Amino acid sequence: LQKINKGNVILIYFSGHSNKNGNIIIKNISYSVNYFLNLINSNKCDCEVIFIIDTCYGKEFIQKKNKYKFIKKIQYFVSKSENNNSKEFLINFNIDDYKYTKISKYSKIVNGIFTYYFYKILKNKNYNINDLKKIKDSQIWTYVKNNFNQEIFYFSIS
Repeated sequence: LQKINKGNVILIYFSGHSNKNGNIIIKNISYSVNYFLNLINSNKCDCEVIFIIDTCYGKEFIQKKNKYKFIKKIQYFVSKSENNNSKEFLINFNIDDYKYTKISKYSKIVNGIFTYYFYKILKNKNYNINDLKKIKDSQIWTYVKNNFNQEIFYFSIS
């Protein structure tokens, strides 16, 4: 983590596995929301944090209180479903969608439903991360819920 400057917005995006507590799993190591927030807060610079989490038990990742002196606002965009399962599907590889990655050797790739539609909203509507309310309110989430039992859940705390 580089030095955070005053007024920064820190974006943490994760798509992958989590445990039943919502902690994300990276190389068999579990990371809680507190781990990330403590690390960011330790820089002692005012900032905002945005989490975009596409995992099973994503809603469990959310911390409902902001107990951090230097983090002025925390926003969560997480995938959720009634049974706490995140859904994935196989899609045809499109170089335009993955030009900044090293996965071009595959003809098909597995994508999380939540991540796929989140990205499509950003790309097709020409939104950026400052358009979180527009992303949250997009009608595509009704389609995703009805067809894949996957919803977007948004929570914000100052």
